[in-house]
Amino acid sequence: MKALIVEDDPDARKVLSLILKLDGYQIHSAPGGQEALTVLTEVVPDVILLDVMMPGMDGYEVCRWVRSNPAIRHVAVVMLSGKADPESVARGMEVGADEYLAKPITPSNLTRQLKTVLARTSQRINKSANSESARGLA
Repeated sequence: MKALIVEDDPDARKVLSLILKLDGYQIHSAPGGQEALTVLTEVVPDVILLDVMMPGMDGYEVCRWVRSNPAIRHVAVVMLSGKADPESVARGMEVGADEYLAKPITPSNLTRQLKTVLARTSQRINKSANSESARGLA
């Protein structure tokens, strides 16, 4: 599994990278939204772990861009933020996040949540592929 970690805090990025590496992920990272877009032109991850509050392009904008790009719109997006008020969570889900997690988060909860999101995303992709196949047969 490949993960893209988009986090402007270098210490948080290192900790998240370590947690996911220990869980078997191949890690790619970006310190901000614009850098994440560059990485996404070269790598299609299975999941994007996306900080919300970043200078320049914030996590909401990155998520919106991912969902508008046909080549990567299927990628799971998990927003991770210290800003967990209901309005922020709702906004994250509106722009297309698969999950919105509050910081701080324990390593076990993070990896468990990622597994759940990836399972849901896989089911969604399979259901979409099956319906496209059925339409092709009609």
